[in-house]
Amino acid sequence: AKPKPANCKLRGAKRAAQFSEAAFPSLPLAGRYAQYVGACGLGDVVALTQQLVRFKTVNEQVAPAKNPQVIAMGRFLERWAKARGFGFRVAGRNDVFELSWGEGAPHLGFVFHGDVVPAPEHEWKYKPFEPRVVNGRHFGRGVMDDKGPLATALVSLALAKEMLFDRVPEAIKGEVVWREKYWLTDEALSTYRRSSGLFGHEMH
Repeated sequence: AKPKPANCKLRGAKRAAQFSEAAFPSLPLAGRYAQYVGACGLGDVVALTQQLVRFKTVNEQVAPAKNPQVIAMGRFLERWAKARGFGFRVAGRNDVFELSWGEGAPHLGFVFHGDVVPAPEHEWKYKPFEPRVVNGRHFGRGVMDDKGPLATALVSLALAKEMLFDRVPEAIKGEVVWREKYWLTDEALSTYRRSSGLFGHEMH
């Protein structure tokens, strides 16, 4: 029988349970994860992108660490991360936000930026910091560069965690090593060289 359409209004492990091995017995985990992302990922990505775009993180002469909108976006990302069990820290000159999953040396990293170039309203059909979807197209400053890609990566990680860890029975979770905290700066410097990959995403 064909699986029922997913109820993406559910959250966390309950939503991920719709893509269990019982629901898709012929699909390996990677295939079921792809089904999960395909069914529920887009809505989550659009919603998170719009939340990020509303922060007017315009790259101006003022240092990012002193830009109230950058600070506010960092606080939002911290709440978003902690609500989903991810680690969070502020690094650099208080202008770099790191969200982490797991314990020990990093094996894979994604680098994005949250600042945007100025967006004079008279040059826009729609207000640049009031994002909207029109005829299947997403409008807003930063949707492509780079808040949309940032949201895509974060949602992908969140869905993976929901499917891989959050559904683990409580009796087994006690045997699973899980640490939300980040590695220290000196640890990071020594482990980046041994990381499997460090990827950046730029639209230009």
